[in-house]
Amino acid sequence: MPPPNPPRMKPYSIMGILKNVLERFDVIVIVILFVWISFFPLPIQQKYHIATKVFLAIALLLLFIRKRGAIFKLSDFPLWLFLAAIGINVLFTQEKDTALRTYLGLAIPMFFIYYLVSEGCSSEPKFRILVKTICISSILVALGGIFECFFRFNPLYEYFIDNPYYERYTAGFVRPMSTQFNPGPLGTYLLLCLPFGFLLFKQDKSLRALDYTEWTKAATRQL
Repeated sequence: MPPPNPPRMKPYSIMGILKNVLERFDVIVIVILFVWISFFPLPIQQKYHIATKVFLAIALLLLFIRKRGAIFKLSDFPLWLFLAAIGINVLFTQEKDTALRTYLGLAIPMFFIYYLVSEGCSSEPKFRILVKTICISSILVALGGIFECFFRFNPLYEYFIDNPYYERYTAGFVRPMSTQFNPGPLGTYLLLCLPFGFLLFKQDKSLRALDYTEWTKAATRQL
């Protein structure tokens, strides 16, 4: 008796792929955003800041529709209070136009990122993706800084991007910049990524015990 034919694999349909992408679009957006922050220096981010804000707004709108509006909670009050508090400063500055642009440049991305991260990574699988993305990205950025320390050379600022700090910080005692354009932001970036590395190291015990929604909200507030 001939063996039964093995079950045929169901071909992926375009609608099926689209459905899977839409179900995971929030974490995909977060990964893209973190890669953008990690590997594209400040001048590039400033050049495309409008496109970035539009991208974040569309992503938040899709999340809002998928959650049926249930993304704004009373526990988000500290974020709203913080945004309101720094917004008051605009009223008391001499250069109000400049202050308003600076405020909007800070407040709008913070608003989008907070809700995308806190709502998009509220489950364990998505949270693991976020943690691994942050760890891998920060390791690569740190390796770039180590390379810069040893060779006093960064190809990004040597050939592609004008950086007024480059010659100052690669002469004498080297202060690496890697992809973060300045030593200060590089140190802040790596310091903020460090808890995620520790969390990944302890993930077998820690990740299962976490309230992923509250942890990501707390982490986003710190970022």
